[in-house]
Amino acid sequence: AHLVMGVTAYEAAEEAAEASDVVFITSPDDAIATVVSSISWRPEQAVVHCSGASSLKALGSARGQGATVGAFHPFQTFADPDRAQAALEGAGFAVEAELPLCHDLEELAAALGGWPIHLESEDRVLYHASAVVACGFLVTLVKLAADLWLYSSSEFGFVSLPVALTTDILAGTPFKTYLMRALGARVGKRVYLD
Repeated sequence: AHLVMGVTAYEAAEEAAEASDVVFITSPDDAIATVVSSISWRPEQAVVHCSGASSLKALGSARGQGATVGAFHPFQTFADPDRAQAALEGAGFAVEAELPLCHDLEELAAALGGWPIHLESEDRVLYHASAVVACGFLVTLVKLAADLWLYSSSEFGFVSLPVALTTDILAGTPFKTYLMRALGARVGKRVYLD
């Protein structure tokens, strides 16, 4: 909280919820329902989870107490906390909520430099799977290509070739940072990544 001006840190989730009109639940997916059910909610509150795959059912306890519920998830990987805010520029945000919360979340996506992607609960799993394929599978393929070069008898090993090709394709994108971090530790056999 000390990194963001005007933010107050609370010892307990219940205290933070009592003091807030909008609460974002950013726990791991399998803990969302547990976190939400441990808090008392008010009808004038909005409770929003930030999961890509979880439906609004995870917020059932808040909805049952009269709170408005929604979901807000950036279609983006955050490999570097120092660059996370810049990575939001141009990102899509999955938005699912009733009105007027839906409009508020659309405005938040725009304020963060992104754009809303309207999802229904039944589409969340496919949305999240596409995100995993777009990011995780690409990193895995590049890592596999780099690992194949590790078997080379060459002194340098040419590990940098598949990495350089991929980073040239992705030059200037926030994904390049993720790729470099994901590969950097593993392809360290005399490879220097910028």
